[in-house]
Amino acid sequence: MTKDEVEQLETRVNQSTSIVADIMDRVPKWAQSQILIGYRGSQAHGTTLPPEHPKGTDDIDVFGVSVQPIQFYCGLRAPKDREVFTTAGEDLDIEIFDIRKLVGLLEKGNPNVHQWLWMDDYLLISPLGQLLRSRREGFLGTHMLKAFGGYAKSQVDRMNDGRKRGYMGEKRNKLLLEHGYDIKNAAHCIRLLVGGIHLALTNKILVKLEGKMLAQILAVKRGEWELEAVVEVVRLLMEEFDESVAQTTLPSGEGMRAWSNETLDLIFTSPTYIHESKMKRRLL
Repeated sequence: MTKDEVEQLETRVNQSTSIVADIMDRVPKWAQSQILIGYRGSQAHGTTLPPEHPKGTDDIDVFGVSVQPIQFYCGLRAPKDREVFTTAGEDLDIEIFDIRKLVGLLEKGNPNVHQWLWMDDYLLISPLGQLLRSRREGFLGTHMLKAFGGYAKSQVDRMNDGRKRGYMGEKRNKLLLEHGYDIKNAAHCIRLLVGGIHLALTNKILVKLEGKMLAQILAVKRGEWELEAVVEVVRLLMEEFDESVAQTTLPSGEGMRAWSNETLDLIFTSPTYIHESKMKRRLL
């Protein structure tokens, strides 16, 4: 490695360490037993427009997957409120799922959580995280294409109706009035359709955007496209999406429950988990 490459690597490691430490400071004790931590949202896709940008409304979004001691899953004292933790609306938007909750969402075909297993880089990945990631292809199926199409349609509806929503914030509401449509929803819609097409044709999840498509989505987020141009691109992508669904070789998704159970069994019976579970009994 060159000196510059070494310095860049050191910078990335330092940034990752700092963010992970910040996450651990903000989450409850049960959620600190994480096997996977990474960026999600615009940071993962490469489409971030930070708040200081005139059209930027993106905060820092991160995810985590928690695996708790065995007593949580089978003990009489297992709490009911340790499946999900979120800091939605804060400058560091954290979303953490317990492993059983996550696997349930993977089984249902949730596009957002599926992306968590297809990243190129992570802020933290443990041996159990690597085991979970190795199971990712078995959760793919045609049922996911319905989810991609449904999510994209919902973004189109939100983009076009011109309604202010509570989660949007003052700046995003102003951008809605300025452009006559929600530029962030428009970008989400295009990205979802592109992701759905990619999944249908390649049997893989697309996370990081590149090239022409990245440039187009960033242009939409910057408000450089008129609504008519966005609507036309979405129409063409919808047609391409439907054609891709007709051609896909993805499995049907039948038998997904068995794959989910097998995945959890592999995790809960792994020597790593058994050892760590014994060490963490004090969390309950």
